[in-house]
Amino acid sequence: MGGKTQRFGFNTLGPGDSMAADGFKFSDADIVLMDRLLAAAAEGHHHSGVPAVDNTPTLPLSLHQLSTGGWFPSSKRYYYRFTLVDAAGNETVGSPVTFADTPVALLDPSPPGLLPFTSGGTLSPGNYSYVLSAYTTATTLETKASKSANITLPIATSIGQITLTLPPLGAATGFNIYRKTPNGARYLFLDSVTSAADYVDDGSVHEDCNRTLPGTNTTNNQGMITITYPGATPVIPLGYTWKIYRTLNPNNWANSLLKHVVEDGSLLIPPAPGVIVVSFSDLGSATGPGKPPVASQAIGNPSKVVLTDMAEVQGMLPPGGAVLSKQVTFTRPGILAAEAGRYTWLCPYDQAHITSVRAYLGVDSWPAATDVIVDVNKFGGATPTWSTIFTNQANRPRVAVGSQIGDAVVPDVISLVEGDLLSVDIDQAGGGATPVDFNLTVSVMMLVKDGSLTTPVF
Repeated sequence: MGGKTQRFGFNTLGPGDSMAADGFKFSDADIVLMDRLLAAAAEGHHHSGVPAVDNTPTLPLSLHQLSTGGWFPSSKRYYYRFTLVDAAGNETVGSPVTFADTPVALLDPSPPGLLPFTSGGTLSPGNYSYVLSAYTTATTLETKASKSANITLPIATSIGQITLTLPPLGAATGFNIYRKTPNGARYLFLDSVTSAADYVDDGSVHEDCNRTLPGTNTTNNQGMITITYPGATPVIPLGYTWKIYRTLNPNNWANSLLKHVVEDGSLLIPPAPGVIVVSFSDLGSATGPGKPPVASQAIGNPSKVVLTDMAEVQGMLPPGGAVLSKQVTFTRPGILAAEAGRYTWLCPYDQAHITSVRAYLGVDSWPAATDVIVDVNKFGGATPTWSTIFTNQANRPRVAVGSQIGDAVVPDVISLVEGDLLSVDIDQAGGGATPVDFNLTVSVMMLVKDGSLTTPVF
């Protein structure tokens, strides 16, 4: 192979490299990954600054080896990792590696001891050879039969028998006995026993002509491995599925994909639809193309666009995309007196958001005896009526005695739409023997937007 790219591990082919290298990843898996990354980065990105979530697993899988239920060969060590996959197909780096050892195969048993007898059976004279295999669970799951014992019945004997002294069973379930007769060309299966007691071959059991010596050791090769997602209470993160990888070589994970677990818990008891199952029974089936990524494929949204001093802006926002500041001013010339509003302002904008209201007086003017208090009323709604935007009347704008300018206050009702009206009342004047509060101005500050209403902006 030519190598791999640094970030996402795309294959790079060198001179003479085959397109089939790494399970055709160069022409298949890499293309699928590039398509997915481009879809997220070029088409689906938003300048929200939301960082990518990297859920790379930090714990290894939990493994439990069983001696039955599958077809794992014996005396092997299998290595496992897993990854998490989000709804867009982006995959994390693999988890820490863990392994499971399948049970050790039984050793070939020792040859039996042989003792001839010239009576008591029907064996013909000549040379006899015996060999044993040990089996587990089923007589067909046996060791090789490699250690033979030989004996000769005298020619004068025509009714002989042979006693076989068997070795200890150890971890075996029993022994298979194979025999080659004086005229036989090969060993044939004779009988199976489940104890180490002496076995007497008196000629009454006939060989199985269709079964000869085993070619491989098949003891303890029906195991399975139960794989469980890690954690005291295993839970797959919301929106994710998981992939399981298995290999015999922890330094080579090519073509190691065992299972992409996407099944939910609909068949569990009790059912849990929509919740990804957290366990898988590995029976020993073959793995397929795929391996854990060398870098997590989590993609976040780009940083927000900085508009400070418009340094990163080119051109103008389209109509309906701009929010502007607006000041609406109400004036009342002359000496003040409590009265209802004289003037109205009609909102011409699709949306308006009142940010503050402030009252202030003319040059050399201030309340003499009591604060000047004003109120702002809005006319609008499904059934239009006049109502104050200061539902907390203690919060109304005012100019304090002896002051010319009041504080800016934020009203309780702040939203306007096209067609709403505003008006200003004078609820209280400055009073005194010689009133000196005159030329009132009330400023209503707001942000306004005209155009698209598909997304609220306030």
